[in-house]
Formats: sequence, structure tokens, C-alpha cells
Amino acid sequence: MKFTLFAAISSVAAVAIYSNAACATQTGTHTSDAIYAVVHVDIEPPKVPEALPALRAFEAQAKQDPAVASIEVLQQIGAENHFTLVEVLKSKAAYDAFVSRPYVRSLRETLQPILGGPFDERLHHAMP
Repeated sequence: MKFTLFAAISSVAAVAIYSNAACATQTGTHTSDAIYAVVHVDIEPPKVPEALPALRAFEAQAKQDPAVASIEVLQQIGAENHFTLVEVLKSKAAYDAFVSRPYVRSLRETLQPILGGPFDERLHHAMP
């Protein structure tokens, strides 16, 4: 079940990344240096009400961050305690700066005690 669930989450994230990349190609907002970070976050089910404000605040701050080309925080249908963060950073340097920002570190520190599993962060780049 966990593999199937993870595969479903990964498929949704891949679609979001592909859609985002397609839009970026059309608008020219992302460069070939862009880093795509997909972060799967599993919250203990009774703790979701605690996680939602932190995730919303993170998304709002990230949308104002000059290092961030785009950001989406997705909540899985049917497993509302599973979230996927799809972050597009302008470059590897922008990604490095982003993950060291206080609001990003604060999100991870806030969520750490209510996680159902470890953060699963995977970095990607557009295919050449």
C-alpha cells in the first residue's frame, strides 16, 4: 500500500512539474538552470490542523521570495495528511539560498514533531 500511495503522490508531483515546465517554456520564466524540488510531507493525521497554517504561511512567503520562480503546496485527495511541495528555484544557488532562509527552516522545524515520516525531498532539472 505504501508503495502504491507513494507512486500516486509521485505521479501527481510529476504532472505538476511537467505542467509547470511546459508553461515556463511558453512564457520564458524559467531558465535551463532552474531547480525543481519536490518535497513529500506526511503529517500525523490528527496534527493536520496544526500543519495547515504553517504550510499556508510558507507558501505565501515563498511566492514573495525572489529566488522562487514558482511554488505549489498540494494536498493529496483521500489522504489529507499527505502534502507535496513543488518548488521551482531559479538556479542551484537560488535553491541553496532558499533552503537556508528563516521561513523555510521555520516550516521544517514546525512540522518536524508532527511528521508521520521523514521529509522526502528530491531535486530535479529539466531534461536537455
